[in-house]
Amino acid sequence: MTRYVIGRLAQFVPVLLLSSFLIFMILHLAPGDPASLVAGEDASPEAIAQVRRELGLDRPVVVQFIDWLGGVLTGDLGTSYVNGQPAAELIMTRVGPTLQLALTSILIAVVIAIPLGCLAAMRPNGVVDRLVTTLTALPIAIPNFWLAIIGILVFALYLGILPAGGYASLTDNPGEAAKYLILPAFALASDQMAILIRYCRTAMIEALSEDYIRTAVAKGISRVRVVVRHGLRNALIPVVTMLGIMLGHMLSGAVIIEAIFAWPGLGRLLVQSILNRDYLVVQGILLLMVAWFALINLIVDLVYGGIDPRIRLGRREVAA
Repeated sequence: MTRYVIGRLAQFVPVLLLSSFLIFMILHLAPGDPASLVAGEDASPEAIAQVRRELGLDRPVVVQFIDWLGGVLTGDLGTSYVNGQPAAELIMTRVGPTLQLALTSILIAVVIAIPLGCLAAMRPNGVVDRLVTTLTALPIAIPNFWLAIIGILVFALYLGILPAGGYASLTDNPGEAAKYLILPAFALASDQMAILIRYCRTAMIEALSEDYIRTAVAKGISRVRVVVRHGLRNALIPVVTMLGIMLGHMLSGAVIIEAIFAWPGLGRLLVQSILNRDYLVVQGILLLMVAWFALINLIVDLVYGGIDPRIRLGRREVAA
């Protein structure tokens, strides 16, 4: 296990290097000049050229990348072109709100999806199964940003029971934070929750059709106990895979939701930085997202071994 973890961590290095190079090059090939935005609309060409020299944008792109990469290795992501604040410091102030939103959305999805998926799988094509399958089609078909707008109209403007936007820290005021979290968290979790219900249902139907399940039922063990103790454990492998994808998606996919609810997270900062051509902040955020996806993949693989001891992560074997 230790060798496997070390090997996977070593794979992070080339992935991050290649990703950072591609991110850097694509951003610098994009139209627009950060120097002209920093200098102002009425700046003369000489003033813009001076700003370019000050920001180091007049150097070859490869040289800029090498300098930036050297800074990344020491924890220095550069300085924001817009406000002169260190990019790493600016990004870290936004990580907390984004994680708060993403983890709450995952919690909502898991708490609702796994019980409903198991319930639907207990009697395939029954009334409950058909109802759950029909209801899950709606969040999949409707974009989450549209659900977010509908949620604001109904619960904030019409009923007036929830705020339309804003943010409060869970550590400072949990009750107030919960009010601000409900709408964006449900909007972000809606489509992923529906997909997770279907994954869980399919995996449970397959698990419950195995011979050992029928044997357990024949021995007189209650069906609920069989489903929870035996079926669910063996159905969790594909569900955990989906959860890993969801967690990565919710971190990167919160861009629109954060913009709608004025949530001060990484997604909103990313949009603002792209519009301002603040390359160093954009590069830092995208690099953080790549590292996050790589870390989630590692955690998912480790959880596999905890759920099913037959999986040998170090040798990638499944015992017969």
